[in-house]
Amino acid sequence: MTLIRRYLLVMMCFSSAYLNTAAKTFSDRVVSISSSKNVLAKTSTESHMYRGTTVPFNLDREVSVNHSKPTENTYANSDDIQRLRLQFSAEDGLIRPLLLAFTPDNAATDGFDYGYDALAPDQYPNDMFWDIAGNNYVIQGVGAFDNTKIYPLNINVTNAGSIHIRLTGLENFESEIDVFVYDALLNTYTAINASDYEITLDAFSYINRFYVAFTSAASLLSEDENEAADLLISYLIHSHEIIIKSLDLLNVKKIHLINLFGQTVKIWDHQDFNAHGGDLRMPVHSVAEGTYIIKVETFDSTHNKKAIIRY
Repeated sequence: MTLIRRYLLVMMCFSSAYLNTAAKTFSDRVVSISSSKNVLAKTSTESHMYRGTTVPFNLDREVSVNHSKPTENTYANSDDIQRLRLQFSAEDGLIRPLLLAFTPDNAATDGFDYGYDALAPDQYPNDMFWDIAGNNYVIQGVGAFDNTKIYPLNINVTNAGSIHIRLTGLENFESEIDVFVYDALLNTYTAINASDYEITLDAFSYINRFYVAFTSAASLLSEDENEAADLLISYLIHSHEIIIKSLDLLNVKKIHLINLFGQTVKIWDHQDFNAHGGDLRMPVHSVAEGTYIIKVETFDSTHNKKAIIRY
């Protein structure tokens, strides 16, 4: 295996279904993979489909085999790369493995990084991917591990039923980290270190709903989310407006709309305010549907409110 030094070594991140497509995904610039030397298989007497290929497996045991050993010069600082591995499965029995890799020197970012991220080579009726800028990826390389960050998942369900998300591996962490599936619609955090995340979903493409998180406080809110008695924040779905009710509207300085990546997508200040009696009303247009934080900045305090933007 030959690897240009500045690229992320993902090692055995591919299932056997991806061995041929992986070389195409990375082209000849990054990595060359031989399907005759790399196998990800599960042992059993019965054969099942594993994302587009037939391999024997038993759900209780996974065996990763690499017949060729990389030399010390094959890659740089690979032991510093921290890896998180997930498996997605649905009632059709197919399994999608995903990899999230943390580069301690921040060589990769949360956006697309050539050589670190791998586009999904295919899509099955029930499937899950990392979401990077609206595209589906099976591998995502990011910067140094930060337990306050969350990473979005795209889940496509064609056949309604239960889905499972399993944590299958943590590599090169000094101590075990907590891993959660965050449901932005239900505002729930489910730990998956010891057991699978399971939920029954209707047929739909779920975007901006499910995330991988590392703390149950991964939303940008402080632990004390209580609103002040003299200031109430809400979002009206039918009129697509943010409503601020306050006994002192003149004390409201700015209103921020922040996505779950911590990015401010909209700011309103005094000249933008639309006062209606004792309310401030800000129309919300041209932002993607999803979960946001409404941050109201007054001259003496700050208040946060989680809201789901729908049209």
